[in-house]
Amino acid sequence: MAKTQTTIPETDTAQPDATVAAPTTTTGEKDTATEKSPKKEQAPKAAAEIPAAALAILGKFPDYKELYIDADGSMYTPQTAPTIRGKAILYKNPYYKS
Repeated sequence: MAKTQTTIPETDTAQPDATVAAPTTTTGEKDTATEKSPKKEQAPKAAAEIPAAALAILGKFPDYKELYIDADGSMYTPQTAPTIRGKAILYKNPYYKS
């Protein structure tokens, strides 16, 4: 009976390292571009651009000159911290009574 020799295929470990290194350098360039342009707070919307749902909320609170309203219908005063109000949009209240 003849002996059979089993061979294990070699794995190329250099190729995965090269693929990982390439995105790291491009990601670093994108990070520096993002850091150069600071985030700006969204400007207040004009009355013509206010959605009907936001108008309904603003109509219920005529004592507030401006309110932040998010997509879920939650409202926040301008003094609310940005971390709490999240992506809410600042609207000028057309129903405001001074």
